[in-house]
Amino acid sequence: MKYFITEAERKKIHSTCFFEFQEGQKNKEYKFFCWKDNSMLLHADLFDESKLYKIIPDLKYYAVTIVNKENWNIIKNAEKSQLAKEIIDELSEWVEENFKKYDYFAILGI
Repeated sequence: MKYFITEAERKKIHSTCFFEFQEGQKNKEYKFFCWKDNSMLLHADLFDESKLYKIIPDLKYYAVTIVNKENWNIIKNAEKSQLAKEIIDELSEWVEENFKKYDYFAILGI
């Protein structure tokens, strides 16, 4: 992948400066925790440079943001920079697989 890394890759570089895109959950009482093995991680510098914070509805930069299918469509269809488009394109397959199992995914802020 060009923009995202896995949790295993993050551990090797010993950094926590990432936004974590985490699968949804079936349990409504679920408590989110960081650095799950199946998460997609985007470095905060790329997040900021691409200005994703401008197109993600109700983004909580330092907390958990829930992205449902409606919000995902807003993100995909928003006017955005070329970098943001490439990042969204790279994430799309992971998101579509997630939506086959769950009604949302979460973005854990830095």
